[in-house]
Amino acid sequence: MKSAKYAILAILFTGLIALNAHAGTITGVVKFAGKSAPAPEMITYNKDQEVCGKGAKSNELIVSGSLGVENAVVGIKDIKTDKKPAAPKSKIQFVQEKCMFHPRVLVIPIGTEFDVVNKDPLTHNIHTFGKDNATINRGQPKTTPVISFKFEVPERIKVKCDIHKWMSGWFMVVDNPYTVLSAADGSFKITDVPPGTYDLQAWHEALSPGTQKVTIKGDEEVKVTFELGEKKKRGR
Repeated sequence: MKSAKYAILAILFTGLIALNAHAGTITGVVKFAGKSAPAPEMITYNKDQEVCGKGAKSNELIVSGSLGVENAVVGIKDIKTDKKPAAPKSKIQFVQEKCMFHPRVLVIPIGTEFDVVNKDPLTHNIHTFGKDNATINRGQPKTTPVISFKFEVPERIKVKCDIHKWMSGWFMVVDNPYTVLSAADGSFKITDVPPGTYDLQAWHEALSPGTQKVTIKGDEEVKVTFELGEKKKRGR
């Protein structure tokens, strides 16, 4: 009886290894389609300057010296899978500090609770502008440093602070593990992609989006480069 049980487990384990062996990887970089990196916009703070300061460089568009674009969202939109995003190793946090949101863009798996943290000695508010998830519009005084939320529907959601109107960010609510953010140098990596041909999309709030066809044939690495041009008008 035990030998039969072990035989079944061995077959399942072997099948799992074989399945993973045929999964591929997409790596690449998101670059700014220009000859030089644009100068960061300066934001003037007109409220609570004793905490916020008088102003700062906008983190809406961050481009490295090699023209890599940070905080671009790269993902496969037309993939059919039951695979869920990996559970985060620690609680996801969206932090308000010095009257800015950190990070500017936050990827959140559906149904995963995350913390909105207020590190400033003043009141902020979290106001979301989604379509498929319930709107959040809640004040967060310094006496309530942590509020927890979660979303149940995949969606790209703009978030603002109505008290400090320059504060802006995005929640990327995802239902599969094939959406990532580009790093400071514009690089990204999507792993365990099953064989198939997909539309790989790159989105950035200040740039025109891009789409490329990507084919994964098996256990291989496919390299992709996106070059995204600046929109005619940037807004905060």
